[in-house]
Amino acid sequence: MRFPCCARVFSAPSFAILLAIPASAGPLASDAHRDATPSDIRDPNVIYGDDDRVEAWEVDDVSLAPLLGAACVVVDQSELTYSAINDAYQLATRPWTHVNGLPICSNERFFGQPTVGDCSAFLVARDLVVTAGHCIAPFEPRAFVFGFAVDGSSGAAPAQASFDDVYFAEEVIARSTGEVDYAVVRLDRPVVGRAPAPIRRTGAPAVGDPIAIIGHPAALPLKYAGGAAVTSASPGAPTFEADVDAYAGNSGSMIVNGATGRVEGVLVRGHADFAFNGACFRSNQLEGDAINAEDCVSVASFAHLIPMPTLGVTAQAARRHDGPAGGPFTPGDMAYTLSNPSEHPIRWRAKIEGASVLSITTPPSGTLLPGEMTTLSASVNGVASTLGAGFAESSVVISDITNDTGPSFHHTIEIGRFGVERATPMAIPDPGATSIYLSVPTEATIADLDVDLRVEHTWIGDLSVRLTSPAGTSVVLHNRSGGSRDDIDARYDDASNPPAGGLLASFNGEQAKGLWRVDVTDHARRDTGRLLRVALRVLDERETPIVADLAAPRGVVDVADVSTFLALFGTGDMRADYASPYGTLDIADIVAYLGYFGAGL
Repeated sequence: MRFPCCARVFSAPSFAILLAIPASAGPLASDAHRDATPSDIRDPNVIYGDDDRVEAWEVDDVSLAPLLGAACVVVDQSELTYSAINDAYQLATRPWTHVNGLPICSNERFFGQPTVGDCSAFLVARDLVVTAGHCIAPFEPRAFVFGFAVDGSSGAAPAQASFDDVYFAEEVIARSTGEVDYAVVRLDRPVVGRAPAPIRRTGAPAVGDPIAIIGHPAALPLKYAGGAAVTSASPGAPTFEADVDAYAGNSGSMIVNGATGRVEGVLVRGHADFAFNGACFRSNQLEGDAINAEDCVSVASFAHLIPMPTLGVTAQAARRHDGPAGGPFTPGDMAYTLSNPSEHPIRWRAKIEGASVLSITTPPSGTLLPGEMTTLSASVNGVASTLGAGFAESSVVISDITNDTGPSFHHTIEIGRFGVERATPMAIPDPGATSIYLSVPTEATIADLDVDLRVEHTWIGDLSVRLTSPAGTSVVLHNRSGGSRDDIDARYDDASNPPAGGLLASFNGEQAKGLWRVDVTDHARRDTGRLLRVALRVLDERETPIVADLAAPRGVVDVADVSTFLALFGTGDMRADYASPYGTLDIADIVAYLGYFGAGL
């Protein structure tokens, strides 16, 4: 019998008997793992032939970049600490220097690199990952961290992961821990900026097929190891074997066919990782053609659980654009990554719907061959700069013509007002309090402030929410109202939906720039929830409309006065009424009159 890839290499009883030393707690050790026997301990192996493991940045085959991007490490949620200031998670890493409390030889490759988690996984759909079944269980607080890899420039691995690289297990779709050891897990939201790995859906690899493994050996930063091959496979069998270089932490790693670029399987079992030389542990090493290579579960055996791939579209920019009248708008540009994870060409087309304030700046249609990717770009155009204060709504619609599907991305351009938002799901302690910070980088004197708030909670009467400005002014947005109702999804505005305590006008005249804090408190036990989104919408005093009163003592205004006023201040956001014996004329009428007849009449 083999050990699961993530099991500790030596359990306390067997380790004590065979090596006569205790097994203290430490990093998970073995990924390849048969039951230990005396001969296994003397000469166990995990490296087949040469050690082919390299850092992800050292892989120069650009076709492998999407596969490397689809890999992630499986961690306990307790290994993540969220920082509102950085909008990132601190990783509870530990140096790779010991196995089960005993030292690793200092000349071992990757000695001292940081480790986190205990398994590997990979993205197979927008919100689905695959890992080994023994790496996760229902209701277990697990998370998936993408991008845990050594940086090619600095040579260092990250100590933190951005919000867009961390996802939480929401549902275990399917799980098996027997011979066919796998799990399909739904994430809390679609993954941003990464394409799903293409998988084999039918059939099986052939003996001799070139194979590579992508994952996190010993929970180290991401590694790629080629130079392997399928050593045993049968048509229709749910498992196969390959002589890949694997360790503990590689459980759940993708096994990639080097000829097709598709994932063939999931690494789940194998040999013991290390041999103890009396002073320290070293990697085990076998000949490349060794019998009994690593066990892999074929993805084709559970491919029916994974949606058929269609055009993959990932938005790379925010969908809200703010700026003063006349522009510029931030962000001004947006990009979408289009990918084809299927086995057939996909025809696609993009267009703009709604207000004509966006323009596509790259070819708006094309065909992607299997495995290909491209970037579609768009930008806020000059039409937006001609509009007065207000909103313009527009959408980028991307169609998968081949499969008659495709997403639509709604964009809002707000003229005369800017905003910041944090869409960072954060658990609310039950009971207890949590805080989220929003950094406003723009210098502006507040003329008006609206606040968008979205909270997921099963009893909003338990909650209070307070907003505090950089100057220290506080307003209570929500104060235990709503009783047993679920969730808060509201825009607070003094005119239409005033806060529970105080007015947002309390912030008027203050400087918007700086750190704003939102405190959410759950005052009672049992019901739980998350803070999902907070957004500030700031109107700068400089963008408020000019209201002019040109009334003369006798109620008559000379047309030359109007002409002079317009020359000085312009007509942008000015509101004016011009009374005549025939009714009221708006400013457009006056401008048209002056343009036609001149100011001398």
